[in-house]
Amino acid sequence: MLWATPRKIYKNFLVRFFHVGRLQTYSCCCSFISLVGVVVKPESKLWKSIKVNMPGVFFTRLESWASPGVPDVYGCKDGIMFWLELKTSTKVNKAKLSAFQKSWHFSHARQGGRSFIMHQILEERLICLFPSSIVVSIAGLSPQHASKTWAHPASQAAWTEMLDYILHSPLPPFSASSKSL
Repeated sequence: MLWATPRKIYKNFLVRFFHVGRLQTYSCCCSFISLVGVVVKPESKLWKSIKVNMPGVFFTRLESWASPGVPDVYGCKDGIMFWLELKTSTKVNKAKLSAFQKSWHFSHARQGGRSFIMHQILEERLICLFPSSIVVSIAGLSPQHASKTWAHPASQAAWTEMLDYILHSPLPPFSASSKSL
């Protein structure tokens, strides 16, 4: 038989496409495909927690490989726009920002923009929030430099407090000398 059914072609394509060593597929009734061996990164889990626990916020997750330094998440609620850089690490001082990220956050804050770094420390079970204006002055993202910290997993009240802080925290003023940097 020269012609295969569309169902067989689809199944054959998926098996060939996904069978690359670390990813494997199997089908159940040829309509449900499950991937085995796919690992969800901790940063992706943090992103999912944010979406679930901050309802009513318009979020867009960006893949910023084309423009280095741009934060991971754009958010808007009640006309207030903000950016979040998501970081996760197992130990306290392990997460660091790249030079591009530091430059973007500092320049954005200098123009009065609202952006934060949200750092989840897995070993300490903490979520720390840093205003973007301090990223140039700190070497690492440790809880002692954070504006706010919460225990993780966070309660719904803690997520509400995080969102309120992101939306309504006062932005630090910049002096004339820092605006010229």
